[in-house]
Amino acid sequence: FIKIEGEYVVAGAGVKLAKFVDFCIENGFRGVEMMAGIPGTLGGAIVMNAGAYSAEISDHLVDVDVIRDLNLVRLKKEECGFGYRTSNLTKDVVVQARFKFPPGDIEEMKRRRREILIKRNQVQPVNFPNVGSIFKNPPGNYAGKLIEEAGLKGIQIGGAQISEKHANFIINKGNATASDVLELIK
Repeated sequence: FIKIEGEYVVAGAGVKLAKFVDFCIENGFRGVEMMAGIPGTLGGAIVMNAGAYSAEISDHLVDVDVIRDLNLVRLKKEECGFGYRTSNLTKDVVVQARFKFPPGDIEEMKRRRREILIKRNQVQPVNFPNVGSIFKNPPGNYAGKLIEEAGLKGIQIGGAQISEKHANFIINKGNATASDVLELIK
């Protein structure tokens, strides 16, 4: 579910991130359009503090409801320990989240989303199932660039391959197992 409650957008953890982005744009809420094209659910995006283009899902988060120690708990953003692609929610089950976004121009946000999707499609292996960016970017550098410089682009174990298009992506060539992916990560 996704709904507007007063000045907030409230959404369930199982909502696809793409649907959340579209809902916010269509309702004039600015601040998540750069998440266009990131796979997965809102809950997963919150736990890992997904981000792109200098923005993170936590930027406009107000609070999140989680199941912690078999209890439903509402945590304020400040209690979630958000950092670069991390939070302290990894042992919790995210149920829903509440956001407060500034207003935005719908047509401008649609244009920005379109630009981001075109750029992603040009540089990321969207034609194969993949697990997204694998490694965090080290300060001042890019993981994909370092993997490519190490000569690992295209290396394959079983059905999993380091993408020849973007080296920070592991793609499924058709029959990859979790073990194949883990071996490539190692």
